Amino acid sequence: MKRVVFLIIGTLLVLGLVLPGCGTVVPPPAKANLTVKVAIVGPMGYIQGDNMWWGAQMAELGPVTIAGGRNLTIELMKVDTQEINPPSANYPGQQVTNAISSGADFVIGGFRTEGTIQEVEAAMAAQKMMFICGSATGSILAQVNTNYDKYKYLFRSQPLNDTFLFINCVMMLGMLGSGYLAAIHSTNTSLVRVAFLAEDLDWTVTPRAIVQQYIAALHYTYAGTVTCSDTATDLSTQMNQLKAMQPTVIFPFLSGPVGITYGKAQASSALQVPAVSVGINVESQDPNYWSKCTGDAANNGADGQITLMTWAPNVQQTTKTKPFLDAWAAAHPTSPLPIYTAATYDIINGLVAALQATVTINATSDAPVFSYDDLIKWYEDPANMQVTTSGKAAYYTTAQQPLVTAGVPCYAHDLKYGPGQLATGLGVEWEDAGGGNGKLVGVWPNSTFAALNQALCPFNTALGLNWTGFTFPGIQMFQIPYWVLHAWGAA
Repeated sequence: MKRVVFLIIGTLLVLGLVLPGCGTVVPPPAKANLTVKVAIVGPMGYIQGDNMWWGAQMAELGPVTIAGGRNLTIELMKVDTQEINPPSANYPGQQVTNAISSGADFVIGGFRTEGTIQEVEAAMAAQKMMFICGSATGSILAQVNTNYDKYKYLFRSQPLNDTFLFINCVMMLGMLGSGYLAAIHSTNTSLVRVAFLAEDLDWTVTPRAIVQQYIAALHYTYAGTVTCSDTATDLSTQMNQLKAMQPTVIFPFLSGPVGITYGKAQASSALQVPAVSVGINVESQDPNYWSKCTGDAANNGADGQITLMTWAPNVQQTTKTKPFLDAWAAAHPTSPLPIYTAATYDIINGLVAALQATVTINATSDAPVFSYDDLIKWYEDPANMQVTTSGKAAYYTTAQQPLVTAGVPCYAHDLKYGPGQLATGLGVEWEDAGGGNGKLVGVWPNSTFAALNQALCPFNTALGLNWTGFTFPGIQMFQIPYWVLHAWGAA
């Protein structure tokens, strides 16, 4: 009898565990979630790499909902490639290989072209997707066209390629030259004397080859080209060479720490060249650049420098711009404006959207999985253009190969270029704010110079570009500093 009672009690206990409303319910096994590891690779400790890392940290890292109600979480890996001063020739590539061996599913970064090439090869060998966020050299992406099966995993999400960047700078040069001629009340375009100052690196090879023809197209005078090291701490020789050329405009292509050296040289009464700078100086994108460019000259060395950039104070490219810049300033009060490599923020947010759209549930393991091939197809589909903080991100495909063959640099998986609905970047100028302080002001694209932009861009017909009326809210008219006008005899 006791045995029967025990059996009945045992049965009731078991039923209580499995029947709703009958005591404790045993939960079903937890469904697997997905964690994806993303390696942020760049020269950490320099503004270029630090902004990569800070932008990534601000992105949507999850958890976010994916297929089957599962969660996706992005786990970041900080990888210092020391690209500006690599300890050995193969160091950047080896660091990416190490990150992949440690579980990296995706790679974002790559600043110095010579290092980025190695990083790309490491990622492609492992068949991992890589999004370039730093290097502009067009030939890196040309490989997607020529060897798709190997390089299909590669995309460039920031910046535009070197040719498109150069065209933007030529447009800014035309804008500045027009202002100079107006200031001296002349229509003689040959009075605009342009000297090209470029780092002796791979990313400036194409610009150095074509700069003279574009200066000629503007009917300006080409004064010459001066090259320098990207890490130079002394530009005495180069500044004296520039001074001998007597330029009214210096056209810099500087991406490394030498940009600070240049600003300091312009603040030196002994080295200063009375010319406005317009082009690319990555260091001058730093909101602290003004304070770094002091010297014994009456003016600050940053005053009047115009550089191509991705964001500017009070300039709104999209509805996402202001929230991002406000959040950045709150997170980094000592460096309240990001430089272009902080686009890791947009790249990760785009990757999250791509994973949400393509992740599936494995029928056997019941685990969420992603496919690189599915992701690649998603990025190649123009319907998946992403609104970012600086424009709209979409990518060329191999369908544009006939244009590439004809000389238009729209390489597969490169960032699409164009005013209005795509990516263009913008120009900012350092201006004297009084009291020994400087301010960054957005000055390009300026619709006042739309006809000039239309005339200078050689890809309008091939890519269907129209610069008429194109600008961004918050863009202002540039200013030529008084000290330069005075040197020209115009003030």
